Amino acid sequence: MDEIARLLFDRQTGAGLSCIRFNIGDGSAWYDKEFIENWMMRTECFQIGPGAPYDWTRHAGQQWLMQRAKEMGVERTTAFVNSPPAWLCENGHTLCDERTGTTNLKYGAERQFGRYLADILKHFQDKGLPFDYISPINEPQVPWDTPKQEGCRYSNEDTIRAVLAIKKELDAAGVTAKILINETNNPLALANIDLMLHVAENLITGGIERGLQFGGKYCENIKDIFNLSYIREAVAPIIASHSYGADIPGKMTEIRQFVRATMERYPGYDYWMTEYCIL
Repeated sequence: MDEIARLLFDRQTGAGLSCIRFNIGDGSAWYDKEFIENWMMRTECFQIGPGAPYDWTRHAGQQWLMQRAKEMGVERTTAFVNSPPAWLCENGHTLCDERTGTTNLKYGAERQFGRYLADILKHFQDKGLPFDYISPINEPQVPWDTPKQEGCRYSNEDTIRAVLAIKKELDAAGVTAKILINETNNPLALANIDLMLHVAENLITGGIERGLQFGGKYCENIKDIFNLSYIREAVAPIIASHSYGADIPGKMTEIRQFVRATMERYPGYDYWMTEYCIL
Protein backbone atom coordinates (compact mmCIF):
# COMPACT_ATOMS: atom_id res chain seq x y z
CA MET A 1 0.00 0.00 0.00
CA ASP A 2 2.77 2.43 0.84
CA GLU A 3 4.38 1.83 -2.56
CA ILE A 4 1.06 2.60 -4.25
CA ALA A 5 0.78 5.82 -2.25
CA ARG A 6 4.31 6.80 -3.28
CA LEU A 7 3.61 6.20 -6.96
CA LEU A 8 0.44 8.26 -6.79
CA PHE A 9 1.34 11.18 -4.56
CA ASP A 10 5.11 11.61 -4.18
CA ARG A 11 6.20 14.69 -6.14
CA GLN A 12 9.76 13.55 -6.62
CA THR A 13 9.42 9.85 -7.47
CA GLY A 14 5.71 9.45 -8.29
CA ALA A 15 2.92 11.12 -10.21
CA GLY A 16 2.51 13.88 -7.62
CA LEU A 17 -1.28 13.94 -7.87
CA SER A 18 -2.74 17.06 -6.27
CA CYS A 19 -6.10 15.63 -5.14
CA ILE A 20 -7.37 12.40 -3.61
CA ARG A 21 -11.02 11.41 -4.00
CA PHE A 22 -12.79 9.37 -1.32
CA ASN A 23 -15.86 7.32 -2.23
CA ILE A 24 -18.28 7.55 0.70
CA GLY A 25 -20.35 4.78 -0.86
CA ASP A 26 -24.08 4.16 -0.77
CA GLY A 27 -24.66 0.61 0.50
CA SER A 28 -24.98 -1.15 -2.85
CA ALA A 29 -22.75 -3.93 -1.47
CA TRP A 30 -25.68 -4.85 0.78
CA TYR A 31 -28.75 -3.67 -1.10
CA ASP A 32 -27.99 -4.34 -4.75
CA LYS A 33 -25.96 -7.51 -5.16
CA GLU A 34 -28.56 -8.88 -7.56
CA PHE A 35 -28.79 -5.64 -9.58
CA ILE A 36 -25.18 -4.48 -9.97
CA GLU A 37 -23.42 -7.41 -11.58
CA ASN A 38 -19.75 -6.57 -10.96
CA TRP A 39 -18.83 -6.74 -7.28
CA MET A 40 -16.07 -4.19 -7.88
CA MET A 41 -18.74 -1.62 -8.78
CA ARG A 42 -20.63 -2.04 -5.48
CA THR A 43 -19.77 -0.13 -2.31
CA GLU A 44 -20.34 -0.25 1.41
CA CYS A 45 -21.12 2.89 3.38
CA PHE A 46 -20.73 4.06 6.95
CA GLN A 47 -24.40 3.53 7.84
CA ILE A 48 -26.17 0.30 6.91
CA GLY A 49 -29.69 1.70 7.18
CA PRO A 50 -31.82 4.56 8.50
CA GLY A 51 -31.23 5.12 12.20
CA ALA A 52 -28.38 2.60 12.34
CA PRO A 53 -25.17 3.63 14.13
CA TYR A 54 -22.29 4.76 11.98
CA ASP A 55 -19.51 2.22 11.56
CA TRP A 56 -16.30 4.19 11.11
CA THR A 57 -14.25 1.07 10.39
CA ARG A 58 -15.74 0.91 6.87
CA HIS A 59 -13.54 1.88 3.92
CA ALA A 60 -10.40 1.14 5.93
CA GLY A 61 -8.23 1.09 2.81
CA GLN A 62 -9.48 4.44 1.62
CA GLN A 63 -9.04 5.94 5.08
CA TRP A 64 -5.44 4.73 5.24
CA LEU A 65 -4.67 6.05 1.76
CA MET A 66 -6.16 9.47 2.51
CA GLN A 67 -4.10 9.75 5.70
CA ARG A 68 -0.95 8.76 3.81
CA ALA A 69 -1.70 11.17 0.97
CA LYS A 70 -2.07 14.00 3.48
CA GLU A 71 1.28 13.09 5.01
CA MET A 72 2.82 13.22 1.53
CA GLY A 73 1.50 16.72 0.95
CA VAL A 74 -1.54 16.18 -1.28
CA GLU A 75 -3.19 19.56 -1.77
CA ARG A 76 -6.89 18.69 -1.90
CA THR A 77 -9.30 16.02 -0.67
CA THR A 78 -12.73 15.42 -2.18
CA ALA A 79 -15.42 13.13 -0.80
CA PHE A 80 -18.05 11.95 -3.27
CA VAL A 81 -21.05 9.68 -3.72
CA ASN A 82 -22.45 8.11 -6.87
CA SER A 83 -25.93 7.80 -5.35
CA PRO A 84 -27.69 8.64 -2.11
CA PRO A 85 -27.79 5.65 0.25
CA ALA A 86 -30.33 3.06 -0.84
CA TRP A 87 -32.88 3.89 1.87
CA LEU A 88 -33.09 7.48 0.60
CA CYS A 89 -33.72 6.39 -2.99
CA GLU A 90 -37.20 6.37 -4.51
CA ASN A 91 -36.96 2.74 -5.59
CA GLY A 92 -34.90 1.51 -2.62
CA HIS A 93 -31.89 0.84 -4.83
CA THR A 94 -28.69 2.67 -5.72
CA LEU A 95 -29.46 2.70 -9.44
CA CYS A 96 -32.51 3.83 -11.36
CA ASP A 97 -35.32 1.79 -12.91
CA GLU A 98 -38.79 2.25 -14.38
CA ARG A 99 -40.04 3.64 -11.05
CA THR A 100 -37.54 6.49 -11.12
CA GLY A 101 -38.66 9.91 -12.29
CA THR A 102 -36.32 12.82 -12.89
CA THR A 103 -34.20 11.65 -9.95
CA ASN A 104 -33.98 8.63 -7.67
CA LEU A 105 -33.49 10.75 -4.54
CA LYS A 106 -36.80 10.66 -2.67
CA TYR A 107 -38.66 13.94 -2.96
CA GLY A 108 -38.49 15.62 0.43
CA ALA A 109 -35.44 13.60 1.55
CA GLU A 110 -32.91 16.22 0.46
CA ARG A 111 -32.28 17.48 4.00
CA GLN A 112 -31.93 13.92 5.30
CA PHE A 113 -29.38 13.24 2.56
CA GLY A 114 -27.58 16.41 3.60
CA ARG A 115 -27.51 15.36 7.27
CA TYR A 116 -26.10 11.97 6.28
CA LEU A 117 -23.26 13.63 4.36
CA ALA A 118 -22.72 16.21 7.10
CA ASP A 119 -22.39 13.52 9.78
CA ILE A 120 -19.68 11.76 7.79
CA LEU A 121 -17.78 14.90 6.87
CA LYS A 122 -17.92 16.19 10.45
CA HIS A 123 -16.54 12.89 11.73
CA PHE A 124 -13.46 13.18 9.55
CA GLN A 125 -13.14 16.88 10.27
CA ASP A 126 -13.11 16.21 14.03
CA LYS A 127 -10.63 13.39 13.44
CA GLY A 128 -8.18 15.84 11.88
CA LEU A 129 -8.82 14.71 8.30
CA PRO A 130 -11.15 17.38 6.94
CA PHE A 131 -12.30 17.20 3.36
CA ASP A 132 -11.89 20.27 1.19
CA TYR A 133 -14.83 19.39 -1.04
CA ILE A 134 -17.94 17.23 -1.08
CA SER A 135 -19.30 16.12 -4.45
CA PRO A 136 -22.87 14.92 -3.77
CA ILE A 137 -23.92 14.39 -7.40
CA ASN A 138 -22.20 12.30 -10.06
CA GLU A 139 -22.93 12.44 -13.81
CA PRO A 140 -26.50 13.66 -13.29
CA GLN A 141 -27.66 13.43 -16.92
CA VAL A 142 -26.85 9.72 -17.26
CA PRO A 143 -30.02 7.57 -16.89
CA TRP A 144 -28.28 5.04 -14.59
CA ASP A 145 -30.83 2.34 -15.40
CA THR A 146 -28.48 -0.50 -16.38
CA PRO A 147 -26.80 -3.06 -14.08
CA LYS A 148 -23.34 -1.57 -14.64
CA GLN A 149 -22.85 0.48 -11.48
CA GLU A 150 -24.60 2.58 -8.85
CA GLY A 151 -25.80 5.99 -9.97
CA CYS A 152 -28.52 8.60 -9.59
CA ARG A 153 -29.70 11.05 -12.21
CA TYR A 154 -30.72 14.61 -11.34
CA SER A 155 -32.45 17.14 -13.56
CA ASN A 156 -31.31 20.73 -13.24
CA GLU A 157 -34.20 21.44 -10.85
CA ASP A 158 -33.38 18.34 -8.80
CA THR A 159 -29.75 19.45 -8.56
CA ILE A 160 -30.70 22.90 -7.31
CA ARG A 161 -33.07 21.51 -4.68
CA ALA A 162 -30.52 18.96 -3.43
CA VAL A 163 -27.59 21.39 -3.31
CA LEU A 164 -29.47 24.00 -1.29
CA ALA A 165 -30.66 21.40 1.22
CA ILE A 166 -27.20 19.87 1.58
CA LYS A 167 -25.64 23.30 2.09
CA LYS A 168 -28.04 24.01 4.98
CA GLU A 169 -27.08 20.77 6.71
CA LEU A 170 -23.34 21.27 6.21
CA ASP A 171 -23.57 24.75 7.70
CA ALA A 172 -25.68 23.53 10.63
CA ALA A 173 -23.07 20.87 11.44
CA GLY A 174 -20.14 23.27 11.13
CA VAL A 175 -18.64 21.38 8.19
CA THR A 176 -15.97 23.34 6.34
CA ALA A 177 -16.02 21.32 3.10
CA LYS A 178 -17.30 23.19 0.06
CA ILE A 179 -19.84 21.69 -2.33
CA LEU A 180 -18.37 20.71 -5.70
CA ILE A 181 -20.81 20.20 -8.59
CA ASN A 182 -21.96 18.85 -10.89
CA GLU A 183 -19.51 16.25 -12.22
CA THR A 184 -21.38 15.86 -15.52
CA ASN A 185 -20.01 12.99 -17.58
CA ASN A 186 -19.48 15.16 -20.67
CA PRO A 187 -18.62 18.88 -20.73
CA LEU A 188 -21.19 19.47 -23.47
CA ALA A 189 -23.94 19.18 -20.85
CA LEU A 190 -22.55 22.40 -19.37
CA ALA A 191 -22.67 24.45 -22.57
CA ASN A 192 -25.43 26.61 -23.99
CA ILE A 193 -27.17 24.85 -26.85
CA ASP A 194 -27.36 27.99 -29.01
CA LEU A 195 -23.56 27.92 -29.27
CA MET A 196 -23.67 24.44 -30.80
CA LEU A 197 -26.56 24.61 -33.24
CA HIS A 198 -24.31 25.11 -36.27
CA VAL A 199 -22.72 21.69 -35.72
CA ALA A 200 -25.64 19.39 -35.01
CA GLU A 201 -23.52 16.24 -34.82
CA ASN A 202 -21.92 17.58 -31.64
CA LEU A 203 -25.29 17.49 -29.94
CA ILE A 204 -25.26 13.70 -29.76
CA THR A 205 -21.84 13.09 -28.23
CA GLY A 206 -22.25 11.59 -24.79
CA GLY A 207 -25.12 13.33 -23.11
CA ILE A 208 -26.66 16.24 -24.97
CA GLU A 209 -29.12 13.91 -26.66
CA ARG A 210 -30.33 13.29 -23.10
CA GLY A 211 -30.88 16.98 -22.48
CA LEU A 212 -34.65 16.57 -22.13
CA GLN A 213 -35.70 13.23 -20.66
CA PHE A 214 -37.80 11.70 -17.87
CA GLY A 215 -39.79 14.94 -17.70
CA GLY A 216 -36.80 17.10 -16.79
CA LYS A 217 -33.97 19.15 -18.27
CA TYR A 218 -30.42 17.84 -17.95
CA CYS A 219 -28.40 20.17 -20.21
CA GLU A 220 -27.27 23.82 -20.19
CA ASN A 221 -26.08 23.33 -16.62
CA ILE A 222 -24.06 26.53 -16.37
CA LYS A 223 -26.93 28.77 -17.45
CA ASP A 224 -29.63 26.97 -15.46
CA ILE A 225 -27.70 26.06 -12.30
CA PHE A 226 -24.36 27.80 -11.81
CA ASN A 227 -25.65 31.21 -12.90
CA LEU A 228 -28.19 31.41 -10.08
CA SER A 229 -27.09 33.79 -7.32
CA TYR A 230 -28.13 31.45 -4.51
CA ILE A 231 -26.21 28.57 -6.09
CA ARG A 232 -23.12 30.78 -6.42
CA GLU A 233 -23.36 31.39 -2.68
CA ALA A 234 -23.81 27.68 -1.88
CA VAL A 235 -21.06 26.00 -3.93
CA ALA A 236 -17.35 26.27 -4.54
CA PRO A 237 -16.48 28.65 -7.43
CA ILE A 238 -15.62 25.64 -9.57
CA ILE A 239 -17.45 23.95 -12.43
CA ALA A 240 -16.52 20.27 -12.37
CA SER A 241 -17.07 17.81 -15.18
CA HIS A 242 -15.75 14.57 -16.61
CA SER A 243 -14.56 14.26 -20.19
CA TYR A 244 -16.15 11.05 -21.46
CA GLY A 245 -17.26 11.57 -25.04
CA ALA A 246 -15.15 14.71 -25.29
CA ASP A 247 -12.11 12.93 -26.74
CA ILE A 248 -13.50 12.58 -30.27
CA PRO A 249 -10.78 13.17 -32.89
CA GLY A 250 -11.43 16.38 -34.78
CA LYS A 251 -13.90 17.67 -32.19
CA MET A 252 -11.86 17.87 -29.00
CA THR A 253 -10.99 21.54 -29.45
CA GLU A 254 -14.47 22.57 -30.53
CA ILE A 255 -16.14 20.88 -27.56
CA ARG A 256 -13.90 22.79 -25.18
CA GLN A 257 -14.52 26.02 -27.03
CA PHE A 258 -18.27 25.59 -26.49
CA VAL A 259 -17.72 25.24 -22.74
CA ARG A 260 -15.32 28.16 -22.58
CA ALA A 261 -17.69 30.41 -24.52
CA THR A 262 -20.49 29.48 -22.13
CA MET A 263 -18.32 30.16 -19.08
CA GLU A 264 -17.46 33.59 -20.49
CA ARG A 265 -21.17 34.40 -20.53
CA TYR A 266 -21.45 33.55 -16.83
CA PRO A 267 -18.05 34.44 -15.29
CA GLY A 268 -16.83 33.75 -11.78
CA TYR A 269 -15.99 30.05 -11.95
CA ASP A 270 -12.89 27.98 -12.61
CA TYR A 271 -13.19 24.73 -14.56
CA TRP A 272 -11.96 21.39 -13.24
CA MET A 273 -11.88 18.18 -15.23
CA THR A 274 -12.31 15.73 -12.37
CA GLU A 275 -12.46 12.37 -14.13
CA TYR A 276 -10.76 10.95 -17.21
CA CYS A 277 -7.55 12.30 -18.61
CA ILE A 278 -7.63 13.56 -22.21
CA LEU A 279 -7.16 17.31 -21.82
